[in-house]
Amino acid sequence: MNSTLCVSQPPDFFSMRAVIPISYRATVSLMRDVGNANRHLEGTYLIRLFAEFETGLRLYWETVKNTHPKTEPLLNSIATRQKISHDLINAIHQVRKYRNSLVHEREDETTPVSLSSARSTICHFLSRLPESWT
Repeated sequence: MNSTLCVSQPPDFFSMRAVIPISYRATVSLMRDVGNANRHLEGTYLIRLFAEFETGLRLYWETVKNTHPKTEPLLNSIATRQKISHDLINAIHQVRKYRNSLVHEREDETTPVSLSSARSTICHFLSRLPESWT
């Protein structure tokens, strides 16, 4: 057996000098990426929540009419049909506008809506739909 294979070679100084900054930069970059993802997490959940809400409304609407309106008229039509208060209609439109600003990365001045507030508003709106749709 060749004994030189078992002897640990000291790392080449110049090779290590090149690797350490790359590794450090990668770590800093990863930390920055995780921080960015964390900052956008609530918005991501809000987008997903609204998508599920909209799907539920469309399923309901299919039982009422054979049309496929855009989201704003859909909300208004359901609100009229179910006699939903203007305050709740305004609140759900605020959630919709904020969701749109997140999805389309608009610079409009849209009032941010917290995830918990969006969830509460959506649940309240859904509670106004009939228990049985068919």
